[in-house]
Amino acid sequence: DERRTLSAQLTELVHERARHLGFEPVLRLAGDVDQLPDFIADQLVATVTEGLSNVVRHANATTAEVRIECAGTTLSLVISDDGVGLPNEPKRSGGLSNMMWRAAELGGSCTVGPNEPAGTRLHWHVPV
Repeated sequence: DERRTLSAQLTELVHERARHLGFEPVLRLAGDVDQLPDFIADQLVATVTEGLSNVVRHANATTAEVRIECAGTTLSLVISDDGVGLPNEPKRSGGLSNMMWRAAELGGSCTVGPNEPAGTRLHWHVPV
């Protein structure tokens, strides 16, 4: 089974999304991401896909960063952009609720809030 490493999948995913965004998001990987079990890796990839799709659809951003860190017993994903930010009443449906549900399924959580100085910051973290 020639599965690509998770870091290779993520790099490709971010690169692929750049076409829709009009810029290349920064991807930062820290820790031993490639050792994650498949069931977590799959949810991580789905969440990054969804998070970047949200940036494409809503943010009107000029930069974005995807930071994934595996430290100790926690996997954390932060997607930040410099776009228009969240509406005052963000919809709890669609992509956002999917990402929250995925985190909850894995015993973690997902929060979305304003990024400094502008834009949106998603923080998704799960135990590993």
